Amino acid sequence: MPINAFQRIFDFGSKKDDTKNVTSSDAIKRLSDVEEMLNKKQQHLESQIEEEKTNAIRYSKQGNKRGAIMALKRKKKFEKTLLQLDGTLTTLETQREYLQNASTNMDVLHVMRQAASALKKTNQNLDVDQVHDLMDDLAEQHTVADNNRKIREEIISDVLNLYNSNPTDESFRHYALNAQFEDPLQYSGNLSSVKSAFKSLPKIFKDSQVTKSDADINTNPMKLYLETHYEWKGIKKETIIRSIVLLTLNEQEQIIRHEERWNGEPIPNAESGFFGRIKEALRHATGSVVHAMVDSEKPVERK
Repeated sequence: MPINAFQRIFDFGSKKDDTKNVTSSDAIKRLSDVEEMLNKKQQHLESQIEEEKTNAIRYSKQGNKRGAIMALKRKKKFEKTLLQLDGTLTTLETQREYLQNASTNMDVLHVMRQAASALKKTNQNLDVDQVHDLMDDLAEQHTVADNNRKIREEIISDVLNLYNSNPTDESFRHYALNAQFEDPLQYSGNLSSVKSAFKSLPKIFKDSQVTKSDADINTNPMKLYLETHYEWKGIKKETIIRSIVLLTLNEQEQIIRHEERWNGEPIPNAESGFFGRIKEALRHATGSVVHAMVDSEKPVERK
């Protein structure tokens, strides 16, 4: 390869030495450019070799011995140049690969240094006692969450017992003293009257059974979807009520409001207008009567 070709690529002929300003990316780019140029030269030489080989055969067949010899000499000269070119290409390719590997290693080293520096800064701000305190807090929160989940599962089980006409004292263990109960028929304003409301069910119904249920315990209020089958006492009548029960809890995971919406519809109240006020007053009156007639502390008698 002519020397001036290298000079054009790498500026070897320049008096000014700018090698200090050449980056690894620049050097790799220049090496690739030289390789591309030499590959084209290589292809050209291979074409010339084939051409002279064809000429030698043709001259030989024509009886032109001198022409054949000259063609073979040119072919040999091109082959020698091609051999030198192959060596140069191999050297350039090796240099480029070394440079690429070195560049990659430098990038990796740079990233590792950055990571080490970041880790060092993190460790400087990391206090062992703080880590232990954080782990203790997390463990405590997990314990609280587990306990709350168990409590909520117990609440659902207890409320289902109430709708299954099995209002034992244990069924009210998660109700606050100021708990309210309200459905479309009555309103109870404290735990004692809530007990009376549910203990009145066995007096009205021969049997009541929850036939379908589904609960969402991860919200507040919790939601309990029910389908309850009621069998009336004294008359041959059965009623199926589909309802959504909303159980609002306080910070101690106690029920402070138990609201049953038949068919999922909100209970009418004073805000609903004149008839809403009338229905609200009737619910309060019914709750007071039930509380007066049903002893909230007396166990339910089964007949």
